[in-house]
Amino acid sequence: MNEKIYKQLFSNKTTHHNLPVSIIRPVEWLVMWVCVVGLIIFIIWGIWGTITTRTYLNGIIIRDGDNMKIIGFVDVAWSRKIKPGQNALIELNHLEIDDAGRLRGNVRSISASPISTRNILTMIINEDLASYLLQTKLPYMVEIDMIKDNQNGQYVWTSENNRDNMVKEGGLVNIAIEINHIHPIKLIIPHW
Repeated sequence: MNEKIYKQLFSNKTTHHNLPVSIIRPVEWLVMWVCVVGLIIFIIWGIWGTITTRTYLNGIIIRDGDNMKIIGFVDVAWSRKIKPGQNALIELNHLEIDDAGRLRGNVRSISASPISTRNILTMIINEDLASYLLQTKLPYMVEIDMIKDNQNGQYVWTSENNRDNMVKEGGLVNIAIEINHIHPIKLIIPHW
């Protein structure tokens, strides 16, 4: 290749009117490919990925015949979104999450109308505990069943460490109920 043409093609002083096609530096190619790959990943995530909406509430473990269940309370706005069968993750307040993980559960039911403070006090008895659990003025009661393994009858945890001996009546818990799973593309194109 002629030295003059080589210098003209690969020098920083190349002007666009001298060449029919502009030459892009490797850094520009790299930036362009990173943007294209990032856009492709974003589109794939937008279509096949999910965003989970959760509501968080405090609860207490109570006896339910031979088993135990959890009750918690939500306000009217969340009561319309919670449905039986929705998944719940339950943290026992007295355990470290890193060690024990979370219990898995399912929503059993939600009350059709607000529960009176008097009814709540008959279930819980302790007024301070009732005020801790009630985060709203018109509480709807949510009942949650802790999932048990059919083979061994133990509770199902998110970690391998089984802490069934720590699940006791009167234990306080934090509950995350999975309300909704939505594909991100629906936030941009609602009728997708």
